[in-house]
Amino acid sequence: MATTSSQPSDLAPPYLAFATFQSAIDNLRTHGMPDPIDKTTWDSRSGSDQIQIFAALRFLGLLGEGSRPTPALRALVDAKPNTPEEKTLLRDLIKASFTSLFAQLNLSTATPGQLEEAIGNYQLKGTTKDRAVRFFLKAASYTGIPLSSRLTKTMRSTVSESSGTSNDEQNGESAPTQPQSTRRRRKKTASGSPAGSSSPTATPEALVGNAMKTVALPAVNGTLTISGTFNAFGLTGDERKLVYDIIDMMNAFEDKTKASE
Repeated sequence: MATTSSQPSDLAPPYLAFATFQSAIDNLRTHGMPDPIDKTTWDSRSGSDQIQIFAALRFLGLLGEGSRPTPALRALVDAKPNTPEEKTLLRDLIKASFTSLFAQLNLSTATPGQLEEAIGNYQLKGTTKDRAVRFFLKAASYTGIPLSSRLTKTMRSTVSESSGTSNDEQNGESAPTQPQSTRRRRKKTASGSPAGSSSPTATPEALVGNAMKTVALPAVNGTLTISGTFNAFGLTGDERKLVYDIIDMMNAFEDKTKASE
């Protein structure tokens, strides 16, 4: 079993989306592991995502002195995704990194309030604490750490019922940050609509740009996440066909899975 490096007490728990963390590990599997590692290892991610990935690796004991990968990180990257080996390694990392939380709580009977208080003891507040709670619950569920029915219900209740919530937010994950120019264009379009007219139906292009989609893979008890950090309106030719073929395949698979349930 891989060992983790000693962890400074002032490190904050991960508060990025668990799917983003998994994607960061998959990136190292695909493109190789630099030594040392820096934030630009994930250069397709936004700057805030890079910072949060780096911080999560430090908290979990996956980066050592000089930002060098620890044996634990090498073992995790070597493990195939969604396998018992990978989940065991992650479970050990979670338990070793959240020692005070596990000492304080019996997660098989804990309440949401007790978990929030335990996460808050790491000096997290507000939305950052909420996101850290979501990361912990997702990681615990994925790795098979027993959770009370109250906590699993909390995971399901994070799905927003508001009509303006994106798919990524409904899955408890954060979508990649959109460029400021994109946000400005969308705001201008909305304010420029004639008074009394209904909002135009979103085009596929508007839904694709700078977004992430996750589909469940029930047979292997896992997920597949595809993210894009491009200007959807600039897609042409083979690139446009590739993107929409992937989207159509994921939607078709999702519909088929729901129909078989």
